[in-house]
Amino acid sequence: MRVASRLATIYFLLVIVAQWNDPDPFLWTAVYAVITILSAAAAFDRYFLWPTVAALAGYLAGLLVMLPALLHFHLGAMTSVGMASVEDERVREAIGLLICVLWAACLLGSTLRRRSA
Repeated sequence: MRVASRLATIYFLLVIVAQWNDPDPFLWTAVYAVITILSAAAAFDRYFLWPTVAALAGYLAGLLVMLPALLHFHLGAMTSVGMASVEDERVREAIGLLICVLWAACLLGSTLRRRSA
């Protein structure tokens, strides 16, 4: 889990850097900063139950709100660098939240396993 957490930390740091050309960089930087911090902590075998639960709940809520955007999914939305359309931006944001949900769930699972051991 340490290696995966280190890789996730690097990944989310790169995602944060990519947010600076986003139309709303502060919101998305904050979204990704939370999972980056939780990943960095896990990389050093530090797990935090309630912050992880709160992050997962927030990411799930955001994903539910953004779920309709995934109806507009197409590969072009993921390959373009600039903001070709609002729909493409929403697709990328929804997929980013999905990645956060999946990784936060992994962190929560590790946290619960460590607490029960």
